[in-house]
Amino acid sequence: MYAAGIASMPPERGRSEFAVTQAIPLEFDGGQTRIVGETMVKSYQAAMSAHGVEVSPLQVAEALGTSFTDMVRATAEKHPELQDAQLVIVAHHTPDLIPGDVPAVTMVASQSPGAAAGFAVCDEGPLVSFTAVDLARRFASRHGYRRALVLVAENATYPYAPDSSESQRVDRGACVLLVVEPSEQSETVIDRRFVSAAVHPEAVERTVLQLAESSLERAERDGFAAAFVLGHALRDHATAVSARTEREVILGDVGQPATAVWRAAARRFGQSAPVPIILMDFDPEAQTLVACGLLSPGTGIP
Repeated sequence: MYAAGIASMPPERGRSEFAVTQAIPLEFDGGQTRIVGETMVKSYQAAMSAHGVEVSPLQVAEALGTSFTDMVRATAEKHPELQDAQLVIVAHHTPDLIPGDVPAVTMVASQSPGAAAGFAVCDEGPLVSFTAVDLARRFASRHGYRRALVLVAENATYPYAPDSSESQRVDRGACVLLVVEPSEQSETVIDRRFVSAAVHPEAVERTVLQLAESSLERAERDGFAAAFVLGHALRDHATAVSARTEREVILGDVGQPATAVWRAAARRFGQSAPVPIILMDFDPEAQTLVACGLLSPGTGIP
């Protein structure tokens, strides 16, 4: 099933027994998948024309890259130990390279046995991963599942000139596999705020700092010092966050709007002690600010 559109949710999401326990990044250089066949090429042209984008048959036929289905298969091959989920979700803000592909179905089939449910979440901009994690936690909890997987994917290959805005720019195909499970040691709390940068530019930094402080207070209640990971859209506020919180601030890479903060967070997972991480990102088009507090379980190995 596909769910498209900006999610309408309360500004704050409470604690859930389900948490993100692993974040596993993968990158894809090049890729050998292309749109093939005259019918597929014409279908792609017609679909793009309906959205006001004209492309030539040659542009479509020459586009070569990595599809979301390719990414699903790559993660399944590299991490067979994680192929026992009851729920899978593919979350993406860029269009797939191959029209008509349903990567969530491939992901369902990659589980052993096949997952009970699969979704794709799209058309929500670069913050789509947080909606997908929220959906995974609530759906898995409701149905008593033991594990859910969220594949956050973004594509850098298009048979047309994509939107050049920085919030949409993608430099390379990449994905991050998020493992969502019940955990007494882990925690995931997602907060959202709606703020208009165009109408009130100063309100963005004020809201960023308010959200950073409230997230920090919650994250450090167990005595572990938290670190912040900011999406590149918040780069101008990194110094203010560091000064206000007196905590380490890591800036996500430019050119990976959906996966950068999770890639940075992945480097914190797997440490010996639990590590609070606060992901913060902003989508100026949707006027949405998100903070996601994570507590990784820790390995227990000194």
